Amino acid sequence: MRIEDVAGLSMTITGVLIESYVKEGYADPTMYKALKAVTELAERFVELLREQGDHELAEDVIEGLVTGLQLTTMEAGEVIGRIIDEHKLPVDKSTFERND
Repeated sequence: MRIEDVAGLSMTITGVLIESYVKEGYADPTMYKALKAVTELAERFVELLREQGDHELAEDVIEGLVTGLQLTTMEAGEVIGRIIDEHKLPVDKSTFERND
């Protein structure tokens, strides 16, 4: 198995695992930050693949993964925002830091 395959698989597993929690209405700032980090890593991976001339893998596989991760990150942010609102938590929704 090539390193590119391992990296893509790792990012996919992370995204799918967190996505399953988000779809159940659960998310927390740690999950959100992990999704953002994996998304940034996937975006960088696309850049590296293009630099190496592997446009097919970059466009066909990894860009789809990046889009899925971005959507899941937005959904996680929305879930966290709802939790903050429902429980009237003293937390800034843009940073997930306490603001009391």
